[in-house]
Amino acid sequence: MSGRTRWIVLVLLHLILVMVSFWASFAIRLDFDIDRIPSEIFWQSLPVLLAVRLASLAGFRLFRGMWRYVAIPDLVQILKATLVSSIAFVILQIWLFGLVGFPRSVFLIDFVGNIFLLSGIRLAVRILRERSMVSSYPDVGGGRLLIIGAGDAGASLCSQAFTTTNFQYEPVVFADDDRSKIGQTIIGVPVAGRISEIASLVSRYDVDIAVIAIPSASSSRKRAIVEICGEAGVEC
Repeated sequence: MSGRTRWIVLVLLHLILVMVSFWASFAIRLDFDIDRIPSEIFWQSLPVLLAVRLASLAGFRLFRGMWRYVAIPDLVQILKATLVSSIAFVILQIWLFGLVGFPRSVFLIDFVGNIFLLSGIRLAVRILRERSMVSSYPDVGGGRLLIIGAGDAGASLCSQAFTTTNFQYEPVVFADDDRSKIGQTIIGVPVAGRISEIASLVSRYDVDIAVIAIPSASSSRKRAIVEICGEAGVEC
């Protein structure tokens, strides 16, 4: 799936989730008596909610992460995006339409429901795609870490670094030659460039050390990567 197609699919999926959350908020507030849902108010307010939700999700880069590697930083971004868009929605709802006939508690219920759905679908994808975490990597001795390879091995190392207390380094950037991954994030860490651009990444992200996380790479390829790192002035 191309990057553009993936983005369109994600936007459509989020549109559906936002609509489901909003409708469910009215249903919960009105004890699931569907006939009592004020359809005119619902359809009048929905476009405003969709606009602010999607704008906020895009602003917090939530259409770019790889869901199978979702972690706490991604969930924090969801919380921030939902909070910002909920505040904007309340303000616009009052300004454009007022609150006559609009159940006030729907704002809070929708806020919680939105977080639940957006987080839940990401966690479900991660659980379904979870693979064994990499159990052994060289002790790099601390510092800001560049992970070379944004595949399963690199993502597992990144996750392990965030969740294991005896890891002494912080992943700050990925390098990968797969163009479809560049510009995305893994557990909040950007895939910022190709392996040939390591020198630029080292400078931009103040990298102290690099680790190759490409199990399929040949010995000659690994030596070439080590040489690139050496030229960039970073240990690998």
